[in-house]
Amino acid sequence: MFKKISCALCAVTLLFAQTATAETVSITQWATVADISPVGGAVTGASEWFLVELPGEIVKKSTNPSLSDIRLIDSANTEIPYVVVRQGDATVAVEGKVVSEGKSAKILENTLDRGPRGQDRIMVLEIPLEGKVYNGINLQTSPNSDNFRKVVHIAVSDVQLGATSPAWREIESKPVIYNYSDKQGLYVEKTKFNFIPATSRYIRLRFEQDPALAAAGVQFTNNIVVESARVIYESDTTNQGVAIGNYLTGQWLAESDVVQPAGIQSVTENTSTKSTEIIYKTDNLFGFVGANKITIKVDKDETNFKRQVTVLAGVQDGLGITWKSIGAGQIYRIYSPVFQGESTNITFPPTSANYFKVIVQNNNDTALKFDTIAAVDIQKTALLFKKSDKDLTGVKLVIGNKDAITPTYEIQKTVSYFESTKPERVLIQNVKDNPLYNNAAPEVSFGQKYKWLLNVALIVFVLLIVLLGWKWRAKPEVANPAQNGINNSNNEN
Repeated sequence: MFKKISCALCAVTLLFAQTATAETVSITQWATVADISPVGGAVTGASEWFLVELPGEIVKKSTNPSLSDIRLIDSANTEIPYVVVRQGDATVAVEGKVVSEGKSAKILENTLDRGPRGQDRIMVLEIPLEGKVYNGINLQTSPNSDNFRKVVHIAVSDVQLGATSPAWREIESKPVIYNYSDKQGLYVEKTKFNFIPATSRYIRLRFEQDPALAAAGVQFTNNIVVESARVIYESDTTNQGVAIGNYLTGQWLAESDVVQPAGIQSVTENTSTKSTEIIYKTDNLFGFVGANKITIKVDKDETNFKRQVTVLAGVQDGLGITWKSIGAGQIYRIYSPVFQGESTNITFPPTSANYFKVIVQNNNDTALKFDTIAAVDIQKTALLFKKSDKDLTGVKLVIGNKDAITPTYEIQKTVSYFESTKPERVLIQNVKDNPLYNNAAPEVSFGQKYKWLLNVALIVFVLLIVLLGWKWRAKPEVANPAQNGINNSNNEN
């Protein structure tokens, strides 16, 4: 008995020891295999870290949107730990370095003064930190500040001055801030602006009415009330999208975005719902893989419109196209003295589809005209992995295993320590069906395997019931002896 327990403990210990080490992958369980190759044919960088982007061809072959069935293996079929990174999605909690915000500025003065075009609001701010570099201000306006458009005159000083003092040094930057809304629900606002870097402790802001409004004869309240101001420093580094930290935070700004054209297959005017239905398709064999935004090209002659839009994704199957609603929003193009701008894109969670259907609600307005091509943004996905010997000979990626679960590696806990490291980019090549793939036949239940036998048994059972019922009804009635005795006695009387 003691020996059996000891053997069992040994087995458990061995199991944990094997779990802690790298796993050997049986590639017969994976449907697709591809080679990992250095860009240019050789590893040239000093880093042990590599990044390989996954083309739509690879993502499409996954059996799970989470990509749980991807494995990187070396020439000995041993797993290489990796981290999945996606453009626009933070993979781990890494503090971004694009925007660094300081403390809120103290408002020393907030008053009105007569300007060339009426009353101008003037604010004097004090920066809490001496010598702090800043190049922008983010304003928080009051809810009472609506439908305004202002030119901001920025001036700085190293010593405290009054709002109207001539000693302020003006910065040659006159950004425009605005707020615009309508009764139909459109709301746009821009109250953050940038200028040349400065370190002065005091800032004066003069909000002047935009001359373009005065020239157009626009008359409205045009009031602005600022509740708070935050001084910010924004930096776009040249290494953006190169360091590991940028990939972990989804900021791939140095990489070209993947934009896929989508052609119009059909345009239908639905009179019952007062809407226009546009179906977009792609010539890409793999469809839209990882799409997260569609930009609708509205005819340039269409101006001053705002429409509610619903987006559906369509998947082609044997029965036709199956549609699923994935997003909604509004498109608009407004040219007015108060506000000029447009937005014709709708964003949604990353989706793979063969078609997109865009439903534009016209209500009682005339239907819009659309260009023949729309633009679909594709979210890029990549794998970050580390290989100490830098030898990529025989390194492969396998994908396509419905039974595989998402692996958990130590690399996912330690990758943030290497955020300033620059991974070397490598390529996926020779994507092909795995010749060693063993597609095990699915288990078939007895009922599915022998449907005919069950059908015959059911027919026999029904016939048997019918036969027994017929025999029971055909059985002759037997007289009750007790009842016969009563009848005979009555006859004798």
